[in-house]
Amino acid sequence: MSATIISIGNQKGGVGKTTLSALLANSLSQDLKMKILAIDCDGQGTFYKYRKNNLQDLGKDYEFSYPIKRMLFKDLHDHVLSDDVINNYDVVIVDMPGALYDLDGDSGTIKKFIAVCDIIFLPIIAYTANISSSMEYYLALNDIRMRKKKVFDMDLDIYCFLNRKRNVKEYEGIRELLASYGLPLLKSELSDSIEYQRISCEVKSLMKSSTSNPKLYNEYGEWVQEVEEKIMLNKKKNQ
Repeated sequence: MSATIISIGNQKGGVGKTTLSALLANSLSQDLKMKILAIDCDGQGTFYKYRKNNLQDLGKDYEFSYPIKRMLFKDLHDHVLSDDVINNYDVVIVDMPGALYDLDGDSGTIKKFIAVCDIIFLPIIAYTANISSSMEYYLALNDIRMRKKKVFDMDLDIYCFLNRKRNVKEYEGIRELLASYGLPLLKSELSDSIEYQRISCEVKSLMKSSTSNPKLYNEYGEWVQEVEEKIMLNKKKNQ
């Protein structure tokens, strides 16, 4: 077993990084029976708080389908590369801070971690400011990807996808626009629904949840399936 290190990242706030990290951890561990480690390195610690609140409701002895750790970013690089992590999990999901720089303006620590990631999924919301910020973030990731390939001959896979999609004018032709920028897009898309955030706070996967919205089951199921395919493809490349 060799863990695949993934993150849902973007430097723009409000794109759903933490919500999707929590949903994905539940789905991969429960629906796909993978051994998952979740790590919350975001400054707000929202993902970790979700599960801490679950313990208050369900009891301190409740066993989640995966462990979750709260960790300072400076400790993350060495931890995810440790034998205890690499050899004991299928996937490590890291909820990263949005910015590529810390409070002191240093980018070294964050970029050092990104370089050991196997896959980064980049959610995009179709508004001008978000697209511009997402494009800037993608270019920074791509620069790290190219240097990693050159120095270590190892891949960093980057996949963008539309999140919080609405049936409004801003989304007309958005896939064609992003493709024209050269962004690698997933086929699946996720709509703008408060249900996603609500279910991410629960301990059950969305596919086992009580949501009455069949559209969520369908589109989310397609997204998780595509994410799984990218994880399996990455594992195959790194064998």
